[in-house]
Amino acid sequence: MILFDRWDACIVCHGGGIYYVAEAAKESLRPSSGKFIQLNVDKIYQLSNPGDARLESFTILDSLNLQRNTLPVAKLSFSANADFKDGQHPAVVIRLENHSSDAVPIRLDRLMPMMLRKVNHHAIDDPYDGLSRIYIRGQSFWDDKPYLAVAATDYAWTVTRHDDMSSWQTELKSGKTFEIAMEFKLPEGAYDFFASYGGATGIETMATNMVAFDVDAKGNGHAVK
Repeated sequence: MILFDRWDACIVCHGGGIYYVAEAAKESLRPSSGKFIQLNVDKIYQLSNPGDARLESFTILDSLNLQRNTLPVAKLSFSANADFKDGQHPAVVIRLENHSSDAVPIRLDRLMPMMLRKVNHHAIDDPYDGLSRIYIRGQSFWDDKPYLAVAATDYAWTVTRHDDMSSWQTELKSGKTFEIAMEFKLPEGAYDFFASYGGATGIETMATNMVAFDVDAKGNGHAVK
């Protein structure tokens, strides 16, 4: 999935995997913003493996090689919205809706929150050369049991309400929605939140819209339109 944030930085999102796209290479991906495509990567910058990487040269493939029946994302709509009043801790609600006529399985181990933060400077070996960096990523809402919080000095989050999470997979009937609400404790800065769903070898990825907000020195959130 190709995504551009509010600072016009470009990333490639595949489930919990995030790849920065070099500023010099991003324009070829702009027509694909918000779409799932496949790339053949020719040149990548990665200081250490495993570790964050920047795609510097690539070719967009004409066709997709997907196992489409393993995760029926085409039957779902996926969104995120701010869920706080100005001056409160920032919070969002993630929503999956089944717009098909069939019941659709929802896999919580493939549903992940993500957070980008604006950066003001780069070190020479940073994997990103745009104006944002990913700070929350890669942890799904299921890890042998419901995963409802990350306790940290910075970039902490807590699930404040949720629909059925009694199993790693739940069934979403036609016309129904599945929601997870989250609250964050973040250092001062400017943020874009989104969530991803899907993302394993041969499985398509979906991503929500970006939810923009700023956090002041007291940790309070202020929505950005």
